Amino acid sequence: MARDRPRAPTLNWGASSSGLRDRWSLAYLRAACPTELVEVVPGRRVAVHHRSGRPQSDVVVFVHGSMASMLQWSAQIEHFGSRGWTVVAYDYLGCGRSPKPEVWDEYATSALLDELKGVLAKYAGANPEDRGRGRRLVLV
Repeated sequence: MARDRPRAPTLNWGASSSGLRDRWSLAYLRAACPTELVEVVPGRRVAVHHRSGRPQSDVVVFVHGSMASMLQWSAQIEHFGSRGWTVVAYDYLGCGRSPKPEVWDEYATSALLDELKGVLAKYAGANPEDRGRGRRLVLV
């Protein structure tokens, strides 16, 4: 006889103003993940959300896929941030709250990789001189 598995909670998307519909609205998510435009490599600015954790806390960096936004990570950002982790999330150039240039070369894979390296170096201590300081970097 198979054991009953616990059921996932049912989401009430039609809830009142104190319910899930408002909690997951775009305005709510943007307010919960404030950003600033940061130059992560020379001449390239992206929208970054940074939440400092406890001193020497581990660092989690959330990177979304193509045509998406850091807001897809809102629940995870809140989860790790409330537990003292340093949290970083950003919108790739052309996505979410980052600028949207019209020059196609700005979207080259190599440019997006440089962008990620710049975010890691600036916020996550991904520099050779930071190795061995007891902080872990988790890239999601």
